[in-house]
Amino acid sequence: GLSGFNYRLIVLSWLITVFDGFDMMMISFTAPYMRDELGLDKMMLGNVFSAGLFGMMVGGFALAYVGDRIGRRGTIVAAAFAFGVLTFLTAFARSYEELLLLRFVDGFAIGGMLPLAWALNIEFVPTRMRSTVVTVIMMGYSLGTAMAGPVTVWLAPQYGWEGVFMFGGAATLVCAAFLLFFLPESVRFLVSKRMRT
Repeated sequence: GLSGFNYRLIVLSWLITVFDGFDMMMISFTAPYMRDELGLDKMMLGNVFSAGLFGMMVGGFALAYVGDRIGRRGTIVAAAFAFGVLTFLTAFARSYEELLLLRFVDGFAIGGMLPLAWALNIEFVPTRMRSTVVTVIMMGYSLGTAMAGPVTVWLAPQYGWEGVFMFGGAATLVCAAFLLFFLPESVRFLVSKRMRT
């Protein structure tokens, strides 16, 4: 069965995955506000969306390699802090080029963190529960994407699209701080490096 340690790890992974989904999807709902304020056309917005998705793909490959080299815990924590900061900084973008770059790098961090979080949980749960645990964590991503619309409707009219990104970035940084203090290191990594816990 699952221990208290497992539940803590699942909750931490679920929370950061919620904001993964939120940070990735909110660009779709803030786009009308950004289009008018930054003077973006449809092609530019499409490129901004694609930059985030392309960043996720590249980050998934790159950070998986980094996690195997320096440890999954450190890579996950660094990626979480990175996409929290980058999401927050997106609120200060004032040109198409800045937005394109920030969305790519933000997507890179988000895409790199997701598979590492799944892999870390898989190491600590019984084989028969691995699919269930990964599914539960992935539900966090779905919830985050679903939250993006209501949160934008709640914040954007009063605080602009910038307020939505600031909220997402700040909330992600809070989650990243929890990861820093409570996320365990990969057992396989510790064994491979002959380290002692």
